[in-house]
Parts: sequence; structure tokens; C-alpha cells
Amino acid sequence: MTIRAVIFDLGDTLFRLDPMPTNMRERLTRRMYSGTTEASRAAAARAAESAVRAAVEHAHAEGATTEIDLAVCISEAFARHEIEMDTWQGGILAREYGIADIERFRPGPDCADRVAAFRDRGLKIGLVSNTTTRPARMERYLDSIGLLGQLDHRVYSCALGIRKPHPDIYRAALDGLSVQADDAVFVGDRLREDVAGPQSIGMRAVLTHEFRADPPDGKTEPLAVIRSLPELHAVLDRLI
Repeated sequence: MTIRAVIFDLGDTLFRLDPMPTNMRERLTRRMYSGTTEASRAAAARAAESAVRAAVEHAHAEGATTEIDLAVCISEAFARHEIEMDTWQGGILAREYGIADIERFRPGPDCADRVAAFRDRGLKIGLVSNTTTRPARMERYLDSIGLLGQLDHRVYSCALGIRKPHPDIYRAALDGLSVQADDAVFVGDRLREDVAGPQSIGMRAVLTHEFRADPPDGKTEPLAVIRSLPELHAVLDRLI
């Protein structure tokens, strides 16, 4: 069948993704209301950092399909620890996580050009990203590196409230591109989220090892494994 679209994951697929900054507690403390005491700011930052780290680790380990609302996560941590911070402050700290998240993106100088090469083949290009960073911030960043204009449709998990490998997040991308599952190839770096998930709704999926290598799980078989994005062209040549 003819391939009409390629849908990409973002981090560790289109560019390298560094770990979150190690100074998050200090960053969160600086974002607290100046009217609060130093002790309460430190306690709130500690609770927020711990809660977010635990939620993210759980989502990755368990393959959670409901996206984390960082503002709610942080506000609930304040309540559990009886810290007198309002929900507005939780939102401010959540935005700080969004800023820190984007700071760890490491796109190469040819990132947009590599994606553009697939559009030059006449393919529609989609993006599906598990992210707690607000879409507006993500889109501003993607535009700043020339990538936004190469993406015909973008799906961010925080906008839908679900995350990969929930089948509906892939369907949202297909609907946005006006293609069927067997018309599209998904490309990503994680077996569960980027191979097994798309395959569950009838898509073909390619695993990339360019920036990280997910170990085999003994049951998930990608269509191909590539070591750089340009290698995807040869895979598509065999399908088109």
C-alpha cells in the first residue's frame, strides 16, 4: 500500500533529549511568592520536585496512558504536606518545568532540513509527543528552530489528557492528517510508545536508535530499526 504520511515522536527521535536540569529545586524556590517565608518556599519546592519526579517515573515505568497535569500534581503535593501555597503558585511552578523541559532539547543544525526531506517526497508529516509542556510553548520553540513549518499536524499529550501508548493519541494524529492507519508510518525511539502503540491500531512503526536504544522486549517487532533519520528513506523506498 502507498505510504502517505510519516508521524514522528519528538525527543530522542528528531533530536537528542538531555536529562532534566539537576537544579530544579533551586529554580522552583526562586519562583515562589516573595511574601512567603524561606522555610515554606524550601518545603514547597522540595514537595513539588519530589511529586513531579515520582509521577514522571511512574508514567514511564508503567506505560501510563493518562497525562500528568503538573499544576494539579504540585498543588496536591502542597496539600499532602500541609504547605500553604495556592493553586496559582502550583501553576507558576508547572510553567517553570515547561521552561526547563525545553532547555534540554538539543536539535542539530540540520534538524528541520532532515524532516523537510520527507515532505519533499510528497508525504504528510505529523508529530505525536508525550509532554507536560503546554502546546503554545512547544510551538514557539519548534518555530524558533524552523521545525514547526515542516509539521502538518502536531499532537501533544497534555492537550488531549492522554499519552502514548493510548491508541486514541495516534488516531488523533491520523485524523489530523486525514490518512488511515495503513497509510502511515510511525517513527520513534521507544518500543512500547512508538512501536507497539502505533501497531495496535494498524500502523507500521520504525524504531530509531540514533540518540538512545531501547532494549528488545522479546515481543515487539518494528518494521525496521534505523540508526539515523536519513536511513528512513530506504525503508520508505521499500514501501512506496
